[in-house]
Amino acid sequence: MRIAIVHGYYLHDSGSGVYVRELAHELVRQGHEVTLVCQERSPELYDFIDEACELRDDNLALRPLGLAGC
Repeated sequence: MRIAIVHGYYLHDSGSGVYVRELAHELVRQGHEVTLVCQERSPELYDFIDEACELRDDNLALRPLGLAGC
């Protein structure tokens, strides 16, 4: 199943961030394809994230962040 989660904060600094992080991690573990939109600046810290992107300054396109491309 393809699932999208939108969370307006980081994945480590609040109760809601921890909840979203653990939810996404479990869904990926179960084999679902999860798209997570959030403000996390260090996606490489999470083993369930296999690709990460950020919006370019013009907000018109995505730019890959160190992990697999977008």
